[in-house]
Amino acid sequence: MTASKNQIIKELLISITLLAAYRLMLMIPMPFVDLGGLYSFSETIGGSFLGNDFFSHISITALGIMPFVSAYILVELLSLFIPFLKKHRTGEYYGRKVLKKYAMGLTLILSVVQGYFIIHGLKGMLSPSGVKILNLSNNMQFFALLATLVTAVFVLLFLAEIITKFGIGNGISLLIFSGACFNLFDNFLKFFDHTSEFQQNFFYVVVFALVVIFLFVFIPIVLVKTTFSIPLKHSSDESVSNFFKLSSCLSGKEIIGYATSLLMLPATLFSFMGGFESFANSLYPGSFSYYFFSCILVILLSYLFGWSFLSPNKRFETLKQWGWNSEGNQNFSIDSIKKKFLFMNLPWTIFLCAVLILPTITITGFNIPFYLGGTSLIIVAVISLDFVSRFRLWNENIHDKAYKIAEFQDLHHATMIKNHLIDENIKFYLQGYYHRHLLYFFGPYIPINLMIPAYEAERVIEIISRYYGGLGLKKR
Repeated sequence: MTASKNQIIKELLISITLLAAYRLMLMIPMPFVDLGGLYSFSETIGGSFLGNDFFSHISITALGIMPFVSAYILVELLSLFIPFLKKHRTGEYYGRKVLKKYAMGLTLILSVVQGYFIIHGLKGMLSPSGVKILNLSNNMQFFALLATLVTAVFVLLFLAEIITKFGIGNGISLLIFSGACFNLFDNFLKFFDHTSEFQQNFFYVVVFALVVIFLFVFIPIVLVKTTFSIPLKHSSDESVSNFFKLSSCLSGKEIIGYATSLLMLPATLFSFMGGFESFANSLYPGSFSYYFFSCILVILLSYLFGWSFLSPNKRFETLKQWGWNSEGNQNFSIDSIKKKFLFMNLPWTIFLCAVLILPTITITGFNIPFYLGGTSLIIVAVISLDFVSRFRLWNENIHDKAYKIAEFQDLHHATMIKNHLIDENIKFYLQGYYHRHLLYFFGPYIPINLMIPAYEAERVIEIISRYYGGLGLKKR
């Protein structure tokens, strides 16, 4: 067996073992919780409180990695305005490490706050028989439970870090990927359980499900991989390069959540105002107005976020500092990219609108319960591309282990470097690259790591230093 096969098997075993540990932690219940009483409470309210993923809500990992995700995004937002944080956003490797330290500190604070409210909420619940669901007899037990919940967050982050360093891909991505896969499996079981009632049309319903699944997987992969180029020249070269390429996924998937949340704000406000109850009800899920205005918000946010993430004027200024110039004049290139942006961002925007309204169409129009995954399918499809990239490097490189040489946060800069290295026939892969397409600015917790064999290190360092100002290099 070759060294590379041993390495890939080792990475797979590490990843699978740590993912198994993660799934096992999900099944360890909180101490002091009456599981029978909690389950009875959930049954009395129709399962709406706990849903189907019962154990994840009352396990020691009830907080998950969300405190870290929220903390990192908050630090990223604050670094746009606060000077002592802003100076670390240049893309320099050790500056990003400083921001991560602040994010870890804020993770601790958010974990304590969220853990407190979870415990406080459980303490106020009673089972149908009147027994307390969470029975804490003294403050020591309260703090012990809080410490357990907070510690579990950092244990999960530790597992993710080990997977990132020694496993098959980015650890956070893999945790999210495994959760999405379990959700899909559960959703498929529900779908076939419900559609089995349609005895005469069962075949057509299953075909419909397969078509939807195919589209939810195929379309995002195609859009992520479809690109358009802006021709640039470097001051040290004579030839025109097409390294600056943008994908058709220019705004990520997070805008669906932001659009629906923004719409719920006026709906909630109007519900408390006399005489506006009917209008407020028209903005809740299930109504035509809700989906109409949600799609309008998705379109607006898609273009707003996409243009903000791209930031052409600032980007061309940075490229100019690195020695890059457009083939013509700069104004022409910015005007050109504006026109291409309007066209290229449209398919992804339409796809997000379809993801938003398709479940309602199938339920109300065809009486088919929609348990087909939705955004979980998109997550699984796109993160799978990162794994494919890793296996492709393994297939091409039969001697060396891949090492991290640089870390990027800007997806468009990472894409430019990616295309440059491909043009130079350098073997590499970008860990977390495709997952970041779904997140952009809202995914700083998924860094884009440049992984290369050791024998390519000198050449890659020279290219990034010469053409990209040493962006993200661990060593200059």
